[in-house]
Amino acid sequence: MKDFDIRDSDLSAKIGMINLDKNIVSVLDANFGRLDEGLRVLEDTCRFVLRDLRMTKEFKKMRHFLTEASCGLKLQLLNSRGRDIGASLILANEGARQGIDEIVIANAKRAEESLRVLEEYFKFLKIKKWRKLQEKRFLLYSLEKEIVSKIVRKEKIKRLFPLCLVLDAKYLKKEKPIEKLKEAISGGIRAVQYRDKINNKRRVLKNAVLFRRLCQRTGVLFLINDYLDIALAVDSDGVHLGDKDLPIRTARKMLPFDKIIGRTVHSLKEAEKAQADGADYLSLGALFPSRTKKDAPLIEPVLIKRIKEKIDLPIMAIGGINKNNVKKVAGWAADGVAVSEAIMAEDNCRTATKEILPEIKNDFHFPVV
Repeated sequence: MKDFDIRDSDLSAKIGMINLDKNIVSVLDANFGRLDEGLRVLEDTCRFVLRDLRMTKEFKKMRHFLTEASCGLKLQLLNSRGRDIGASLILANEGARQGIDEIVIANAKRAEESLRVLEEYFKFLKIKKWRKLQEKRFLLYSLEKEIVSKIVRKEKIKRLFPLCLVLDAKYLKKEKPIEKLKEAISGGIRAVQYRDKINNKRRVLKNAVLFRRLCQRTGVLFLINDYLDIALAVDSDGVHLGDKDLPIRTARKMLPFDKIIGRTVHSLKEAEKAQADGADYLSLGALFPSRTKKDAPLIEPVLIKRIKEKIDLPIMAIGGINKNNVKKVAGWAADGVAVSEAIMAEDNCRTATKEILPEIKNDFHFPVV
């Protein structure tokens, strides 16, 4: 059989003249169909759920390529359709999808397997550029990981809002650093960011191990502020970075794919760069003077709305926020708040958390994405 090039302009005529075995055509038809269906699910997930233009374009290009690859077989593919003995074979868990990540994984596997079948039959039929199918399969492996990563991180982000406790070391008891965290969690805290500018790295690591264990037992999201190495060492849920810390792109390369990265910003320009670099959420402030970070520059509240008009990432307001001003912050369009002094400086963190949490839950409605 003569070798055919799927890029040839007259491919349709060439392949149309091949008299293929009907059973082989059925294999091709089934896998072109499964592949197109799987890619469509992935494309729509990137387009409407993740709102990721780059990946949406990748899947659109892949589907168009496959249309070209099958164009010369259209009539034979249609003619091969008949009773499929495997149509009634349904696995017990086929109807179960516990999350969008499972939808992505199921359809990525469906598309990857179909690409492999088509690749093998293209080799058998001596159709040139079967390697193009192989290239698409390898690309799909990478895209699958990227999509699942973004979806898993979006789920974690939901737990970060509307309230995150900044566990600042200056408020911790040296002998029993975990006590205040226990109180806050018992009061309803579900997300914690450990910030330590006082202790050496050995002490920071020791504390981080204690905090991480408690958060894992209680289902609390746990982030490390600044120190990527500590975040990796204790397997935190992510890291929060400032302008003097490692670049976001560098951190993303080093972190496991399911870890979230937050970035503190003070301007629209910084916010745009953080989003382009791959941040999952932004912290914006300081909105009010704070004893926790006395040198933090104050921002104009209107900046929150300006950034939200340009940026798709959720915004967490920071800086001097307490039960007396949190309602005002909600009116400035922030998605949530991070507090430290309002809880950590109080004698009973459980009581302080219970006092501020209802206000926050009533005024902030972070969108479910």
